[in-house]
Amino acid sequence: MRLAPHFSTETDPNLECYCGCGFGTIIHHWNPKLGEIAEAVRGAAGRPLLVTSGCRCPRHNREVPGSARHSLHMSGDALDIACPSDLTVEQLYTVADHALRLNAPAAGLGQYPTRNFIHIDTGRGRPPGRRWTL
Repeated sequence: MRLAPHFSTETDPNLECYCGCGFGTIIHHWNPKLGEIAEAVRGAAGRPLLVTSGCRCPRHNREVPGSARHSLHMSGDALDIACPSDLTVEQLYTVADHALRLNAPAAGLGQYPTRNFIHIDTGRGRPPGRRWTL
């Protein structure tokens, strides 16, 4: 299943729910806006990005340490992206922030420096342009 030109379950199985329930395996599980957001961040970063967490079913979401009770991962509206080895999380966050302000101002963006990843989401049902560091 292809979420966007550079994001596919064929090359990145982490787009699908980790528990194997099948959530994330068909296009209807995803918000199409998320693919656009992911491509904007990838383009701004100028390199392939590794998704560490995509869709999550409610059961798996409860098992993820620190996950939000109403996580946008459960509606196909969020991705966690590992920081490439040649960038710091802060650098990737800055690049993503710039790309999202230009291409998807309602999108949410978080950085997790101690866990070496960023979170991007569509912002659906949330205040537009949320930013955070945990």
